[in-house]
Amino acid sequence: MSAPFYGANRAGAKVSQGLRDSFWLQGMMCGLKGAFDCIKAFSETDFTEDLKKIDVPTLVLHGDDDQIVPIGDLAMLSSKLVKVQLSRSLKARRQPVES
Repeated sequence: MSAPFYGANRAGAKVSQGLRDSFWLQGMMCGLKGAFDCIKAFSETDFTEDLKKIDVPTLVLHGDDDQIVPIGDLAMLSSKLVKVQLSRSLKARRQPVES
């Protein structure tokens, strides 16, 4: 799971083995029931009504290469539910930045 989480499965990625080992260790330190309940809640809880209650300008940030929760599955939907106000500098940066 650490490979897609940190992008270690992408060509040219530089993710240390220590970071991946730490990720594994954190997973091993919790109980199986707790881990299962956490994943279940994270994947099945619908926050739609909570997001609709946000009435202040909100910046939604989400990487377009997220392999765990793809941008189309979350950020694009949530950004339509909350009040979004783009500044001039953000409007100019709507295009992906080439690396």
